[in-house]
Formats: sequence, structure tokens, C-alpha cells
Amino acid sequence: MSLIDAFSKEDRVPVTFTDFFNLVKQAAKYENVMNGVKCDVPHRYIRECMTGEKELTDKVEVTVHFGEGELEEITERIKRQVAEEFGIPIELLEEGKQEQHEADQDPKEAIPDEEPPITGEKGE
Repeated sequence: MSLIDAFSKEDRVPVTFTDFFNLVKQAAKYENVMNGVKCDVPHRYIRECMTGEKELTDKVEVTVHFGEGELEEITERIKRQVAEEFGIPIELLEEGKQEQHEADQDPKEAIPDEEPPITGEKGE
């Protein structure tokens, strides 16, 4: 007779209600954590959910100083990359900038002062 023969298919094990509750609670936690992992939730958020406490992060203030013309050079480089990636002519990007600039200059032109005259009558 071997050790395996000592166990039947459905052996009963005495479990207290407290132990059973803790088993169910741990299973629920495991399921929530695995759902978060499968959905690519960052590990920091998973830890916060499990502990119930928000993790404080150190905020770093960054100041960037550009040399003369450097910002314009970076902007032009980004425009070229966007134009190449999406197949948009650079001229259209420049036109959009010009149209936006014109709209910023005189916003009153976009909103008429008077309501247009009403023509026709109801029921026509």
C-alpha cells in the first residue's frame, strides 16, 4: 500500500469558517491582481489597490533653456517627421499655422454682430 492509496477522491478536511473566509479573500485578491496584469495596468497602481494606500512620488521640476533658434529648429524637424509619417505636404502644415494665426488675430470676424434676417414664414 502506497501513500497515494491513503487518499480518496473526495477527502473531507475540517476547515474553520475563518480559514475558509481567508482562502476566499486571497483568491479574490489574486483574481483582481491577475486581471490588472493581463490588462497591462502599471505595477504601482496594482500595489496601491492591494494596500489601499496611495504611493507618493517625488515631483521634479524641470526647466529647459533653448539656444537661439534651437526651438524653431526642433519644431521644423518635428514638422518634417509628421509630414513624412502621415504623407502630408509641409506646406499644408504651414498653412494651418497661418490660418490659426489669422483666427487668433481677429476673433470678431468669426462671430457676426447681427442676426441674419429671417425669410419666409412658418408653415411654408
